[in-house]
Amino acid sequence: MNDIVGLAIIFIAIGALAMTFLWKQIKTGGDASPAAYKYQAKPLLEQGESEFFLKLKEAMHGYEIFPRVAMLSFLRPTRGGAKKDDANTPAFNAIARKRVGFVVCKPDTLQVLAIAELDCSKNAQQRREASWRDMGAASAGIPTIRWTAAESPTLDSIRSAILNAITDSKRAAQ
Repeated sequence: MNDIVGLAIIFIAIGALAMTFLWKQIKTGGDASPAAYKYQAKPLLEQGESEFFLKLKEAMHGYEIFPRVAMLSFLRPTRGGAKKDDANTPAFNAIARKRVGFVVCKPDTLQVLAIAELDCSKNAQQRREASWRDMGAASAGIPTIRWTAAESPTLDSIRSAILNAITDSKRAAQ
């Protein structure tokens, strides 16, 4: 009887090692070395985004503009979890993998004042995710201004929309 228990333990241990090995192979594609992966360079922004970025920079001269910024770079959860510093809270997870199109920042402190978005898709899932991003940023007093890819806003209309949104956001916070 003891021999059977001993053999069972050995088989379980061997099975666990085999499963660990197989999981590592599946997870890494068979090779844990970074040299096993190949990549191809791509532009940071697509053509429409790049054109909008240049227009945004010109319209918002005197401000810093950054494209494709992770929300966790400028937002910190203050509610929605057990602890404020818990990186595994629902509030943290809600923005952990999200990014915004462009941020408009104060030039001296790089404080984010507004988010500018160029909507290229009419996909319902993407619109829903965008509204979640907008609500998260708005809760921190950061307005989001959106343009569709079909629009061709003038430099003055871009500047006016962003400055008005910043002013309105400051008034609402007071």
